[in-house]
Amino acid sequence: MNPRIVKTGIIVFFMLLWAAAAWPEQNRTEPAGIVKTLKGKAYIYRDDIKIKVEPEMPLLEKDTLVTKKDTHAGIVFSDGTVITVGPESVFEMTAFVFKPDEELYDFSFYMEKGSAIYN
Repeated sequence: MNPRIVKTGIIVFFMLLWAAAAWPEQNRTEPAGIVKTLKGKAYIYRDDIKIKVEPEMPLLEKDTLVTKKDTHAGIVFSDGTVITVGPESVFEMTAFVFKPDEELYDFSFYMEKGSAIYN
């Protein structure tokens, strides 16, 4: 077997492996929405890091929003959807894609506990 072909094949393999590993992170850089309003205390868990929520904070795909007692958080998504998460809730943004120019759409979340209102 030609060593040059083997070397080229190995390089291409590692380039594809690198691209596949980087792909999921590309979606996480674009916010799914923002926490527009906040009454009380809430936290976002992003990549196992706890972040105190402030108004206008972006919510990314795979983020988990946790609200405390007597807390309401209003989220405005980039597609215009509005969800208000109630007290003592755990809201995980499992998937979000809104690319109308490419006709790509995905919106799903998991509500582990608590309440939410959809507008």
